[in-house]
Amino acid sequence: MNLISSESDESEDEQNEISHECVRDGLYVAQTRLYDEDGRLHDFLGLFTKRKIKAGDFIGFYTGEWYTERAYARLRGRAARDAYAISSSSGLVLSPPLSRGRPNYRHYPISMANEPPTYSMANAILREYQFNFDELEDGMDEVRFDEDFDAIALVACRDIGRNREIMWFYGSSYPRPYTVGKQCKMPQNAEDPSQLFQYIPLSAVPTNIHR
Repeated sequence: MNLISSESDESEDEQNEISHECVRDGLYVAQTRLYDEDGRLHDFLGLFTKRKIKAGDFIGFYTGEWYTERAYARLRGRAARDAYAISSSSGLVLSPPLSRGRPNYRHYPISMANEPPTYSMANAILREYQFNFDELEDGMDEVRFDEDFDAIALVACRDIGRNREIMWFYGSSYPRPYTVGKQCKMPQNAEDPSQLFQYIPLSAVPTNIHR
């Protein structure tokens, strides 16, 4: 299946604006503008921005439940969650829980971002971070004072226009039954979340790891 996307800067789609501690202002969820190979608009959701986003801008932390690889492999219903699960370099799996087959976009908004259509390039990319105890909001167990805490965020790798859909490449190992566009490069001027947040929200890091 080849995907193509509308290039319109304006949208009259029904917009569900996101209010979430882990994402930038101005994001909303609406029906994707991706089409299938027969020219039919897909019926799933996508992530959009009401405001222009510059290359390097922080978009939002990917949120969900954190698992060790072994615990995630034992998870019932894992196949359905694989479509939204991502892994950190430390071996943890971050997977938003599903409701009626998909994450609740109000709680897990970044998981709504789709892949770029064929012959195009992603406008966002995942970036991994590690934060120390002192950079986090209050509420973390002090027993974990010496730990580093994983976080994974979506960063703009190209300028994203107003009312454009935010898209990133899921990786070459993602089991997709369709063709997609290309990965983009990590911008050298990517914003550091520790400079944007007074304290990193606990929902962005593994406060509880399923083992």
